[in-house]
Amino acid sequence: MADLLEGILPVDKPQGWTSHDVVARLRRLTGVRRIGHAGTLDPMATGVLLLCLGRATRVVSFLTDAEKEYRFRVRLGVSTDTYDAEGQVVARSDVIPTDLDAVRRTVAQFEGEIDQVPPMFSALKVGGRKLYDLARRGEVVERTARRVHIRQIEVEGLRGADLDLRVVCSKGTYVRSLADDLGRVLGCGGHVTALRRTRVGEVRVEACETPEAIEGACQEGGLPSLLLPMERALLRLPAFSLDWGGLVRFCSGANVRVEGIAPLEEGQRIDHPMQVRVVGRDGHLYGIGVWVGAGVVRAKAVLREAKNNITE
Repeated sequence: MADLLEGILPVDKPQGWTSHDVVARLRRLTGVRRIGHAGTLDPMATGVLLLCLGRATRVVSFLTDAEKEYRFRVRLGVSTDTYDAEGQVVARSDVIPTDLDAVRRTVAQFEGEIDQVPPMFSALKVGGRKLYDLARRGEVVERTARRVHIRQIEVEGLRGADLDLRVVCSKGTYVRSLADDLGRVLGCGGHVTALRRTRVGEVRVEACETPEAIEGACQEGGLPSLLLPMERALLRLPAFSLDWGGLVRFCSGANVRVEGIAPLEEGQRIDHPMQVRVVGRDGHLYGIGVWVGAGVVRAKAVLREAKNNITE
């Protein structure tokens, strides 16, 4: 049974659990060893954590690249060394902004491409060592700023010192760093007190299952019904449909020439190397390719072998 389980399990991660805790629990429940997650959530955070089982582990990197949405609360006037409520207080301010319109204007400055310095308390590695290991020893190392994209950020409420926000952002964005930077620009400091990931790619938190529901499904043999097909999580990628000959070449790792592409979303262009889905005339997803221009798609990840029983 364990060998037959494959797909994407959308989990609503509880507060206090590490992402690894969720993976380890599912391994114990199912006996499946090949399980990976698409994007770490801090222990204090809740929300969407996508677990990939079996062959679906091949799409982990593509899911990690997907756009994310978060809702979070910033406590203004208090800064911590971890940029969240689990850290030590390093600064306080009694001057808390009260003009909501002014706060909104400041928040709007963070939309678009920004350079962000990762927090010391993070799993990012510098010189082969995780930053949080260094931070726990009291070491502070220089971190290179990384370019991230904030597609949308909006204020949802300001009650006293608590500022509620929603952000839609690219992979690699640290919400804790965003909160710390925002506090600095507002002149009062700030840190995250609540964080919930509400979307990863096309998967929203409303479609996710709690660990308790997943355990119940495992006990009743109903886990397969909770799994999303790999195709569901990759719908954001444009799709090419190949005939039998093209599929055979693609699945063998060769470049393939295509004549057309499915309709793109408004504003989307293919004018540079980008990832695309490769599907067969049977409707199945066969892999992920890279559009390199001139009508050519290069194989990047083969997810299904082209079988001789495919008919046109």
